[in-house]
Amino acid sequence: MLSASMLVLMASLIGAVPTPSPTSPISSPAAGKSQVELLPASTPDDSQAQKLPINLARIYLGTKVSMLGLDPKGQANLVGLICDDTTYRYTLPAGKSTLILSLSQNVATNRFCFLISGTEGTVQVSAATLEVAPTSAWWQILGVKNNFTANVQNTIEWGWSDVRYLKVELDLKSIGTLSPIGLFGSPSVKDVKVVKAKPATTLPNATPNKTADLEPSKVTEQINVASLASRGRVAYVSSGLERPQSAAIMLDNDLGTAYSFDDQDKNPTFVVEMSETHPICRIATYYEAQSPGAWEVYPLSGLPKDEAPAAPAAPKPTGTAMIRPTGGNLHLTLASLLWGQATPRPLKMPPGFFEQNKPSERISSNSGEPFGAVEFKPQPCRYVLLRWVTDQPNTSPGVKVYQVSIFTDPQDERLDALPVVNFASIGPDLSGAQGLAGGNTPTVPTIPTDPPRLPIPKPPVVSP
Repeated sequence: MLSASMLVLMASLIGAVPTPSPTSPISSPAAGKSQVELLPASTPDDSQAQKLPINLARIYLGTKVSMLGLDPKGQANLVGLICDDTTYRYTLPAGKSTLILSLSQNVATNRFCFLISGTEGTVQVSAATLEVAPTSAWWQILGVKNNFTANVQNTIEWGWSDVRYLKVELDLKSIGTLSPIGLFGSPSVKDVKVVKAKPATTLPNATPNKTADLEPSKVTEQINVASLASRGRVAYVSSGLERPQSAAIMLDNDLGTAYSFDDQDKNPTFVVEMSETHPICRIATYYEAQSPGAWEVYPLSGLPKDEAPAAPAAPKPTGTAMIRPTGGNLHLTLASLLWGQATPRPLKMPPGFFEQNKPSERISSNSGEPFGAVEFKPQPCRYVLLRWVTDQPNTSPGVKVYQVSIFTDPQDERLDALPVVNFASIGPDLSGAQGLAGGNTPTVPTIPTDPPRLPIPKPPVVSP
């Protein structure tokens, strides 16, 4: 039982802690100017983000993609399927099509994700650890998805398997479009070595392309500086932290994971922080909202300074009991004050910031599409704030964010080299890995190290 002096200390500390309503992180001070407080979502070394699996179906990891029977021009357009722009779509014909993914090395995988819009059909995924003919009997079938759901991401899961080549066989009922695909497994963000981009010079009189459609010829030149692989992070959010999820899933290149803001949050807001200042020129989003609206985009070179006084220091108690916060939006928990743990402070936007500053760009959803993008003249910034505004203020926004990508101008930055996945820490023994769904013990398929050799038949014996 706590002593009377300890109770007095706890009461005094709780009184020093700001305690806004857990369901409404936005306060409205006097004079009609709203002040928004955004809660810390992660730190640069967020352990949750570091454990998220990397999407291996990406060109900057050395992956290649091809389609059987496609002409060279069509093959060049396929590259958008292994890039980070969620708005890119590749048109597929009705009937059968076969995609081949070639990875840079063998990888332990257990999940393939795809999103096909406009039609239904069947998808079968097979794997091999060596290059064999597409019709070879040595492809091992990993999984099949019959009558998959159109317009949403579908997932095919299997027990852990070693993969170097992946064959995706599609059989569509009618013409459809395929979004960038995903292949996931044991490699995580911490296993990726990122090569920084080097600055170049912007061409004079460069004009932005305002269209949201991405040209296939530009897709390989784009550098997504917001992805986890580029050490981007979601630094602040306005709500949603009380759920068992990480805000980093907005940057994991997985269209099947979404960060959900609170229904009571009328203006879901979040801040993406890049590892350093970049001249950004395009932002692409994939999200879901219950009511029509738009994302207001605020590129920022720095965050506004929080001039609020720091919370008073408190002595460390001798007890070992842990006191857990009861509200997801409690800025400084009692435990952090008592134990002296470092707690990131909330970001307080200046009063009237959104009333006095117009957004640089808007990503609208009036067409009803969950995909949106905007291009603008390159401008250097370290942070990007996105704020949802709805056309129906009396309804619940119900906003989920699946993916956000922020790209630099290819004229301004170049990659010195491709990032590579370091599998030295994984090794060939997969017995210790755990499955993402179900925790199955992985097994290495018995795919031969050499192509199969058919027996040569002896010539028939002809009787005289």
